[in-house]
Order: sequence, then structure tokens, then C-alpha cells
Amino acid sequence: MSKSREKLDLIVKRCKAGEEAAYNELFRLIRSDVHHIILRSIGADGEMDDIIQTALMEVFRSIKNFQGKSQFSTWLYRVVVNVAYQQIRKRKKNLPPVDVNLFANELVSNEADPEKAVRQMERARQLQEIIQQLPAKKRIVFMLHEVEGYTPQEIAEMLDCSKFTIKSRLFYARKEFNRLIRQQAVFVSQETSGGESEDDK
Repeated sequence: MSKSREKLDLIVKRCKAGEEAAYNELFRLIRSDVHHIILRSIGADGEMDDIIQTALMEVFRSIKNFQGKSQFSTWLYRVVVNVAYQQIRKRKKNLPPVDVNLFANELVSNEADPEKAVRQMERARQLQEIIQQLPAKKRIVFMLHEVEGYTPQEIAEMLDCSKFTIKSRLFYARKEFNRLIRQQAVFVSQETSGGESEDDK
């Protein structure tokens, strides 16, 4: 076990024991992760800080229920995404867009050719606009699998649902993604990860 993992596990144990100083340490360790999860789930707007605070409060309130059967990061993702779902239900169709620059920067390789880098950035922006149109739950699964590289099993643990449910959402998210690409006459490339792989059937 790495020292960072050992440190986190110790802080979590102290939090479960009700040690106030441990909550402050945990806050500093996970705040950026919580921000990242919220940004992925519902996008950024003027209420981002309030949503992050709500998610952190739920983490601290629920940490006594963490049994250590999964990694803390998996449990954290589950709790924060549930908060994000609550915000999605409240906002319904009034979801802010995901941060385009954040998404695009992750898809664009370190390209020495400036013109090619610009084309890659524009392509990434087009992809992000399409992903933004996916229903919220399918969008989260699509982002976790296709962009962040998590397996269906890992996502199922994060979202506290069955692997079958995740694979079903992923299948329909990919289907809708491909439909939107064709509809909007955006390029079709193997690099978009639009097709279904044998591993996910």
C-alpha cells in the first residue's frame, strides 16, 4: 500500500471516530476531486461552489457508513455523483455546459504542429458539444468510460448499480452519440471511441 493511500485511510478512520481535525485534513485532500466530479457531471456555473459544499457535507455526513469494502475513491465518487444527480433533477433541462476547455485539453495530444493542434482542439470542441446533448445519466457513464477510461465494473461500483445497467447505458449512449455525429455531419473517426468493443458486449 502506498504512503498516500495509508495516509488517506488513516484520515478516514479518524473522521469516522469523530475527530474534527481529521475532517479538515480530508477536506483539503478531496476538495479538488469533488470539484472534478461535479464538473464532469453537471458542468460549471455560478452555483458551483454551493454544489461542491453540498457534496462535501454529504461526504462528511455519510463517512460513518464507509465500510472499506471498496476503495475510498470509489465510495467518494458514488456519494458525489448522487449529489450531482439531485442537482440534475432539480435543474431538469437547464443544465450548464461542461467546461469545453477542460474537455478539449484532455483529448488534444501534445502536438508540435500548431495548425494540427488547432484542428484537434476544434474537433474536441465538436465532440464535447455532442456529448453535452446526451441524457445526464448516459453522459456521465459515457464520460467515465470513454474519456476517463474506467471499466464498466468500476463505474458500476462508483454509481452503486449493476454492471448490466452501466453497459446498457453505455450502449445507448454510444448509439445516441453516433446518431448525433451523423446528424450534425461531424467527422466520423475511430478515435472518437464511438463503436462498441468486444470487451463491452
